[in-house]
Amino acid sequence: MKNKTKNPNVPGRKERVKWTFPRLKRMFDNNRFLFVLSLILALLLWIFLAFNDTEHYPKRISDVPISITLSDEAQQKGLRVFSPDRTDTVNVFVRGNTLLVNQIDNTDLQAVAENVSELDSPGEYTVDLVARATGNLSSNVEVSSLSPASVKVYIDYAAEENMPVTLPTTLDPIDTDQYYSPGPAVDVDSVTISGPDAEVSRIDHLGIRYTPGSTPLTSTKTFDADVIAYDADGEVLELSDYVTLDPARVTVTIQVQPKKTVTVTPTFTNMPDSLDLDPGTAFTVNPSSVEIAGPKETLDGISEVSLEPIDASQIDENHTSFTQKVANLPTGCTIVSSGNTATVTLNRMDQYTSQQMTCTQFTTVNTPTGMTASVVTTSVPVTIVGKAADLQNITNANLMGMVDLSSVTEPGTATVPMTVRVGSAPCWAYGTYQVQVVVARQNAA
Repeated sequence: MKNKTKNPNVPGRKERVKWTFPRLKRMFDNNRFLFVLSLILALLLWIFLAFNDTEHYPKRISDVPISITLSDEAQQKGLRVFSPDRTDTVNVFVRGNTLLVNQIDNTDLQAVAENVSELDSPGEYTVDLVARATGNLSSNVEVSSLSPASVKVYIDYAAEENMPVTLPTTLDPIDTDQYYSPGPAVDVDSVTISGPDAEVSRIDHLGIRYTPGSTPLTSTKTFDADVIAYDADGEVLELSDYVTLDPARVTVTIQVQPKKTVTVTPTFTNMPDSLDLDPGTAFTVNPSSVEIAGPKETLDGISEVSLEPIDASQIDENHTSFTQKVANLPTGCTIVSSGNTATVTLNRMDQYTSQQMTCTQFTTVNTPTGMTASVVTTSVPVTIVGKAADLQNITNANLMGMVDLSSVTEPGTATVPMTVRVGSAPCWAYGTYQVQVVVARQNAA
């Protein structure tokens, strides 16, 4: 009888499950393994349910800010909380309805001191904290605990003081034969110190830490440095985090400039054109030169500096020496050899004399737009200086009073300055003069 091939598709035939991983099959055939697996799954399920069960297991809200507000009385005294800092936080544990609890974050809560009435004088205190809602917290949610439950609070009077930065007396050396330095300078006038009064009052002065170089400077040097606080004995103070320095870092500049000697030149104004003012013989200047410091490109372009002008009205046979300031010192330059003045002495004034005359002719200059002016004064006694031979040829008719109205702004009577012109003769008027004028608005056409 022939063997027939078994048909696997015949209904009712049982087939055993073929496991792809025999080892896995053996594990699931093992009752002990199944027991352990059941325990693990049950534990994980319990943890998951417990984690979400905020009714019995409080939820931790991290990074809840701490806010310590003193009583009104303490604030009126000027007391301030310096610690804890605004960035200090605690963990708050809350329980209640799971849906409501899961909606809470650290912006909904705040940790505050339980009793601030005790914080009424400078010192360090330990205070208990309680959680407070910053918004509308449901009555179905309650705070279980805080961690930490207490903090140290440091209280003192708030103090603020402005102090300059005192730079070291010894900095980098400078070749003073060829260069000049006005000394180091800081980029701020002062530093604002703020913090607890007990600490701020310990600070006697501010400075910087700096180690000078050994090579002489030949150009300007700039560097940044931290501001350091010192006590009255010159000892460095280690400031707490409660003290702030604004700015805490400054820029120091040691300016170094080359030097150059230049000639000092006097200037004159309102002098007769024919007057001989030859610099070799007409006057002497003391000092005749000065040493200045400044940018190299500026010094290369100059050989002299000028003094403020000497006006002819200041000169007569008895007034021949004048101390004038340097007037045209280039920007960025400094006189380093002496002061900023020089004395000019006119050498040949013994050739001149003076005589009294009267000015009776006037003309106005710098009349304001839209106004007219008339000189009320009819005559002014004046002193005319010149050589005797030139003075003999001058009459009152040669004198003209120049009335300056540049200072007049409104109609009315005013007293204004007047200068005197002496024709074409090499003579001039000594002294200052004034006349009275009447100023009126022009009539509209």
